Amino acid sequence: MQIDSPIIDAGRPSERQPPFSAPGSAPWRNCLRYSVYLYALSSPLSIAATNMSWCLGAICLAALSWKNRRLPLPASTGLGRAMWLYVGVAIITSAAGIEPRVSFAHFISDAHKLWLYYLWSTVLAIEPAPKALIFLGIGFSLSSLWGVGQTAHAYATESFWDMATGGVHHITYGEQLAFALLGVVAFFTLFPRHLKIAPNNSGANGAAAAQRADPRVFWALCGFFLLGASAFICSQTRGAWVGFTISVLGLFALYPFTLKTALKIAPAFVLIFVFLLPQQGLHELEKRGASIFDVNENSSRLELWDVALRIHDDHPLSGVGPNNYRKSFQFYHPGRLDHDRVWGTAHNLYLHHLAERGYLGLLSLLLIVLVSLTRSWKNFRSRPNYWSLWILLVTPAFWIMNITEVAWGDAMVWMLFLFLWNWAYFNSQKEPPVAI
Repeated sequence: MQIDSPIIDAGRPSERQPPFSAPGSAPWRNCLRYSVYLYALSSPLSIAATNMSWCLGAICLAALSWKNRRLPLPASTGLGRAMWLYVGVAIITSAAGIEPRVSFAHFISDAHKLWLYYLWSTVLAIEPAPKALIFLGIGFSLSSLWGVGQTAHAYATESFWDMATGGVHHITYGEQLAFALLGVVAFFTLFPRHLKIAPNNSGANGAAAAQRADPRVFWALCGFFLLGASAFICSQTRGAWVGFTISVLGLFALYPFTLKTALKIAPAFVLIFVFLLPQQGLHELEKRGASIFDVNENSSRLELWDVALRIHDDHPLSGVGPNNYRKSFQFYHPGRLDHDRVWGTAHNLYLHHLAERGYLGLLSLLLIVLVSLTRSWKNFRSRPNYWSLWILLVTPAFWIMNITEVAWGDAMVWMLFLFLWNWAYFNSQKEPPVAI
């Protein structure tokens, strides 16, 4: 069996690119594409369905390889070496921890990240499936409706302003919605190049006609953004709010015209939410937003951070081992914290790694952060289009969210992040650059 790479040199097909077009390949290629559609649809809704979809993709990839007598190597999207180093350090810190058995039982989570990164970098190099955007939109629309309905129902029946969850934890929910909303923001930033273009007319008006976008697509995206933003706000996920906001501020610096546009449309959105939300809801959101800067409101999180730092003081190089923060917590904090005696994470990815994996683990994590930020920027600079802008906005937002949570340890969040990373990369190579 020949071994070859499906995409070489930043996604450009090379002469060595395996065709995957041997007799009998077409059904498996279609199935591979459907697995991407299913993954996009189910990512906001069900961890079980997302697991089934990547399993389907792996089966189809194996069948394609067999049919074509070629074993495709994963195409490089920039994170491979950093991911390998991270997994290698996880093995070292697990062996050196206070409970290696517990740490190695958790190792499957780190290996799973590496596996899915390479699986999607291979699958999406063969089938970038840009139409999966439709399915991702449907999934997030259903999830947003679910979350807004939860909040509205709780208020109508119990006069209680509940957090929207969409069937998952409200923090997971908010972080996923931030990814989707940043995609819409990226889309509108480079509008109308990525919308459905009207037929080109001949003559002097041809260029103007080519720039007119289908209004149905525009209004559908506006409706999706309004629905998703409502669910995002109702999730009351402060870390996701901060990550989203900082990425949008970065967009304003990158494209100053977007700030002017935002200032024009912001009053309309504010009026809509003020009109639709009851007084209690506005009060709860105001209180939730203000709590970001309130030390007393964040006292429990600060105690978790203090525990992580004290664990690190005693185990500076390699930490107590992955998944052992939970076991160490009671020793460093014997009493209850918010009615619980045991906490599994430090609610800060970086301090959590410092406690569990020491300097070694933190440096390996920061390498992934640095590589992802620089690679997303370089990709955008070389091919500025909707796809590359989307992942450029998502990447810093994701790592900022991890300052108050451990999203890198939440499967429904990191799986979506790694999928978007590869999906946006390969589609950005096919989409023409946009000059503004």
